[in-house]
Amino acid sequence: MKRKKQSIGSKLEQLDSMKDDAIDYAEIPPTTREFWADATLIVPEKMPVSVRLDRDVVEWFKKQGPRYQTRINAALRAFVDHQKKMAR
Repeated sequence: MKRKKQSIGSKLEQLDSMKDDAIDYAEIPPTTREFWADATLIVPEKMPVSVRLDRDVVEWFKKQGPRYQTRINAALRAFVDHQKKMAR
């Protein structure tokens, strides 16, 4: 039987709806303070902009739930990353 392909968004929603004790962590090794000692948190700088988008595009993203602007940013990020990869 062919498996139905799930979108990243639906997978994330599925994970987000799970209770912590329902998640199988068996394949994830525990980490220690030493593991994280040299870690650096990188928070991308956000820049407020005003952009005009097609109404149906914005409505579609809004229908997906809260944080629609974050999802629009993720879609644009994927496009930019792909373009950079193709330019190499």
